[in-house]
Amino acid sequence: YRGGDLRQVSQDHSLVAYLVQLGELSAEEARNHPSGNILVRSIGSVPEVEIDVFHLAVEPGDRIMLCSDGLWGEVTDEELRDRLRALEDPQDACQALVDLANEHGGRDNTTLVVVNL
Repeated sequence: YRGGDLRQVSQDHSLVAYLVQLGELSAEEARNHPSGNILVRSIGSVPEVEIDVFHLAVEPGDRIMLCSDGLWGEVTDEELRDRLRALEDPQDACQALVDLANEHGGRDNTTLVVVNL
């Protein structure tokens, strides 16, 4: 999150994310797809895991958020942006987003961390 803009850095390794990349589903269709919980790459499913590594140029005032799909599946980008804009304290932002995910149904575990730079 930088200056009011969200940018997704990582890539979701789920079946529906791959279908979006292939043009078979829209991002909105993927958000509510019944197979949204099928992972194609995860820790613990195979002895060796391929990991993603990112190098980011960060600036003072940036906020980095790591979250599970329990948040992504329940909270829209606009809601996420609104909470990050309104709540400066990382713990307050995390709690508000978990609460919001639960209000929207909380169908999966919601885990996240927000770091202010």
